[in-house]
Amino acid sequence: MKTFLQFLTLPYRRFTTTRYYAALIGAAALLWFLIRVLPKPQRAAYPCMRASFPLASAFVLWICGAGLFRGWFRKVTQNLSVHRRGHYTVYGICGLGVITMMVFGSPIKEWVARSQTGEQRRQAADLLRNEPNQGNGYKACVAVVQSEKDSACWIGQEEITNLIRQAVTLSGGFDTLIHEGDTVVLKPNMIGARDGVSGSERYFPPEANGVATDYRVIQSVVDLVREHNKSGMLVLLEASGLDNTRENFNRLGYGRITGLDSVILLDEFAGAWYDSAATDQILVALPEGQYILHPRYYLNNIYYKAQVLISLPVLKTHFLTGITGAVKNLGIGATPVRMYGNGPKVVASDQSGRWQMIPHWDFKGSVKPLDQWIHDYYLCRPADYVITDGIQGAQYGPFPGAGMGNSYLLPQVQMNMRLILAGSDALAVDAIHALITGNDPLLVGHLQLLALQGMGCIHPAFIQVKGTPVDRVKKRFKEVSPGNLSQYTDFEGSQAEIKWEARGQELTICSQEDWLYAEVHTSDTCIRINGAAASEPVTQKMPIAEPFELRLYDRFLNVTRWFSLSIQSGESER
Repeated sequence: MKTFLQFLTLPYRRFTTTRYYAALIGAAALLWFLIRVLPKPQRAAYPCMRASFPLASAFVLWICGAGLFRGWFRKVTQNLSVHRRGHYTVYGICGLGVITMMVFGSPIKEWVARSQTGEQRRQAADLLRNEPNQGNGYKACVAVVQSEKDSACWIGQEEITNLIRQAVTLSGGFDTLIHEGDTVVLKPNMIGARDGVSGSERYFPPEANGVATDYRVIQSVVDLVREHNKSGMLVLLEASGLDNTRENFNRLGYGRITGLDSVILLDEFAGAWYDSAATDQILVALPEGQYILHPRYYLNNIYYKAQVLISLPVLKTHFLTGITGAVKNLGIGATPVRMYGNGPKVVASDQSGRWQMIPHWDFKGSVKPLDQWIHDYYLCRPADYVITDGIQGAQYGPFPGAGMGNSYLLPQVQMNMRLILAGSDALAVDAIHALITGNDPLLVGHLQLLALQGMGCIHPAFIQVKGTPVDRVKKRFKEVSPGNLSQYTDFEGSQAEIKWEARGQELTICSQEDWLYAEVHTSDTCIRINGAAASEPVTQKMPIAEPFELRLYDRFLNVTRWFSLSIQSGESER
């Protein structure tokens, strides 16, 4: 102990009582921070951890400065005073460093920009997270259903149809959405039919590849739509991001789909390149105050005027935006290629790409312009319904080899999810998509922008999930930077103590961690209890006359379950 105190007093001749207290407080803050955060890193965002972090970090910096910097600085100054050449050496190194920063400073600028982008996203997430939680809390409904098969490759057409029918029914159905005679446009995600590794000709299998929407999913949706709309026009509209769309269409088995009236491949429409007068497209103006990048955008005419627009994305991540879901499937994938593609002067395989005309990246590390574009373009024509193909699912998206330094092949990105998601709120479906893949929807840039404008719900507390619980199907999807800005690491439910008083019919929930809401399930009812901040117990009257199950949800929809085997009073800790 004496040696430790002597070490602490290296920079000082006298160590006052105040400094003793400061050292003890700093050490206690550091110890408390490590004990709480190491087992569960997400706790670093809790208010108490935010309060202790400055004290703990200041203590660590003080120790390092006392033990290392003082001795090093003394030796350097002594050497410089004796050897004049040392002065010139130091000046030369500093000058070389400045020149290096000026010439090769883009990685540093990128890191700074990414930090700023992350901070902007956190600020927006705080605005969304502080939305009041009142009543039953639900503003949107999303269905999640999973096959009982062990492998996505074993799921056939009949089971896909049953999964989609079940998901659509759980999320509200088509009865009030689709009417006889409507024009219905289906927008899948046919980004490509091969991996993006340079020079690769490794083509995907048509079924359950996890990258492009499975043609069997589209067929099942076509059949379901036809049950409600036998005479209306049913159109499939798409444009690939990699290679020619027609070639991808054939390789991915889309030619097998029956029941369509028309197929619109956007790199074959809209006249000549950059022909703004083409009759197949329409110029849509966004109202003042709604757009971010541009006031007007070109859309395909049939796409824009359709009575019903159904987005059919794939459950996967994206190396720039975190996830690529229903919103991004329209916000970029529906752009007319002759207006927004890379142009006729590039190689044929890259003509349909959108890199040159759509700001995928400003090359300073910030992906915000891409989020802004998706926001604007989606506002021009929002989705009416979403059915997400999660039969396979893919990490390191949107296709194998996408992103800087990404050389993964198809088997390395496939996730074997065996899921279908459905809902009428595209943002809510994408929010559940994000949570299932290990991304915080409140930190996905384009979802933030649209949610703040009231275009849908992305707050997990307000999304009712029907079917398979999110915590039972979620996985840690991996992604390269900067797409991993929205990823979270907390996959465990909140620890809680549950007390049930049968005589007074009172249920008390005590937890040291924040929780969004709880659900009390009996054989025929579900009662919701709104959540509370950490360390604040919640007691509520519960008129229950039978054993029940309590599910405690945190903000990532991790669940802590507690079962009452009888109606007698009792308590339990997870």
